[in-house]
Amino acid sequence: MCFRVIGTAYSGPKFYSRKLLAALFLAGCLQVAVLSGCGGGSGSSGGSTPVTPPAPSPTFTSISPTTGYAAGGTAVTITGTNFRSGVSVTVGSNAATSVVLVNATTITAVTPAHGTGSADVVIKNSDATTVTAAAAFAYAGNPKPTVSSASPNAITVGTANTQISITGTGYTVQSTVTLDGTALTATYVSPTQMTAILPTALLANGRLARLTVTNLAPGGGSSDTGAAFIVGPALPSAIYGHTATVLSDKRVLICGGTDGSNVTANAEIYDPTTNQITAVSAMTTPRWRHTATLLSNGKVLIAGGYTSTSVLVDLQSAELFDPAAGTFTAIANMATPRAKHTATSLPSGKVLLTGGAIPSGVTWIYSELFDPATNTFTAGPQMASYRAGGHAAVALNDGTVLVLGGLDGSSNNYLATAELYNPATNTFTNVGSMQSARSLAAAVRMADGRVFVSGGVNAVGVANSVEIYTPSTQTFSTIAGQLGWAGYAESATLLADGKVLVTGGIDYAPSFPGQGGITWFSELSAYNYAAIFDPTANIFTQIPGMNSMRSHARTALLPSGNVLIMGGTGDASKGLRACFINRYGLKLGTSA
Repeated sequence: MCFRVIGTAYSGPKFYSRKLLAALFLAGCLQVAVLSGCGGGSGSSGGSTPVTPPAPSPTFTSISPTTGYAAGGTAVTITGTNFRSGVSVTVGSNAATSVVLVNATTITAVTPAHGTGSADVVIKNSDATTVTAAAAFAYAGNPKPTVSSASPNAITVGTANTQISITGTGYTVQSTVTLDGTALTATYVSPTQMTAILPTALLANGRLARLTVTNLAPGGGSSDTGAAFIVGPALPSAIYGHTATVLSDKRVLICGGTDGSNVTANAEIYDPTTNQITAVSAMTTPRWRHTATLLSNGKVLIAGGYTSTSVLVDLQSAELFDPAAGTFTAIANMATPRAKHTATSLPSGKVLLTGGAIPSGVTWIYSELFDPATNTFTAGPQMASYRAGGHAAVALNDGTVLVLGGLDGSSNNYLATAELYNPATNTFTNVGSMQSARSLAAAVRMADGRVFVSGGVNAVGVANSVEIYTPSTQTFSTIAGQLGWAGYAESATLLADGKVLVTGGIDYAPSFPGQGGITWFSELSAYNYAAIFDPTANIFTQIPGMNSMRSHARTALLPSGNVLIMGGTGDASKGLRACFINRYGLKLGTSA
């Protein structure tokens, strides 16, 4: 057997030693044929079989980017040489996906999931030739995702399966999406966008639903465990003792208040569509610790309060705010001067005013009624207890009004008593007492008609307990769970999903004995705490707190389902300008 060089420029057979041919062949410098039937150093006319040298192995130049998350899904571009059809890429021990041969020097691929740390990149052609780039790609822990918006962010009850687009940061191919804890079918689009399908079964009832994006470990986390509050627009001045009223068009009217020294007549409107606070014309009288009540005609009744912080003389004056004109107009005086009283709308359109404090003490037990048809006040029935302030009044589903707690103006005792006002009979009737005396407690009617009561102060101390009033039995019961902090002058806001958001409050220290043996207290630092009460499970879930400590704040539920928290005080003497917005979730329902 002999070898012959196959070429285009030779004359006749040429013969080489086997050793030389092998070296040339392996070097890829020539193609040869194996000749059969040749001997004695002469050529042969027999057949020949071509032998092709092996294809060159791939080489690696770079990978870009060089880092990605442990979840995988990073689109990379790899450069080098000798890439051929059927090429594959492995990162660490896992195969990359979506491998595309762009040309002989470029490949694109998507990295697989992998533990944190460096990983080898292996490129393999279909003929099994390979190249390994040691530790060429580094995996980092997965990011903690955020959710900044969802579109649409409000969906009508009963809608068929609906796709939403979620915008935020830190999304990966392994990110999951839940709505109130129920897993959704989700699709990764980019690090800042995902889509998810809301099934019809989850759209059966109106509520504010919690939309959550979660990344697994290493790293990772859930979007809704981050900042529950964002900073909203600032008030023009620092205030507490002010009022905040949601108007018929869902804007919020903010009136009066004090910075601790000066009492203001200023008024502003917060517009949730622009997230801006704009000044309107001032009230006719500076006032704080007054009331502001939305009337059935869309106007707002402003009544009573103090006009000074040094001399606490109750105001008897009242005025109306007209949202259409943006102006205040003085009306006839109340039947009696009042401050620290309550004002509650009745089904008839009238407003019930109860209790409050004046030097003579007369107002502490009497009520009065405002009639928007005549813009006048008339004396109402006597309450069962003297209530000089710090009490709460909550309209119930049957049209009656529950009045509870506060400070007894005749004995200077903190009250556990409660009573019902019946507009049909124009009378007050005692109902079961609370388990604890409470003044400056937070109280709100829940979606099921029961009344949530939390915190407050009494002669023993500051409460962290919560009681529930049940109208069908006219009794209070203490729930097993506690608020998580002891305070009073906190805020309680009913959310669109039927849960209750509790924010802030303040602690106290005993100060000096007052008239009738009552111990007065000095307010200490306020709290920035926040918690959500679930009335179905009767449990509290504490959430990340507000950006600053505050008590005596005012809150308003916005059309988005978020809660606007306005003003208040961080200590006993100073007001706050800042407003915060609690971001809670995706609104499911038919109304704003």
